[in-house]
Amino acid sequence: MTTDERRPNRPPVAAWSVFVLAVTLFAEMAIELDALEI
Repeated sequence: MTTDERRPNRPPVAAWSVFVLAVTLFAEMAIELDALEI
């Protein structure tokens, strides 16, 4: 598994997971705040 050596720009899968999780949590909070304002 030396694919990382050929593509150093590609972020690791763990970073993507954390990024997606953060975006999902942010979206959930935004939706909940929107629902509370109504």
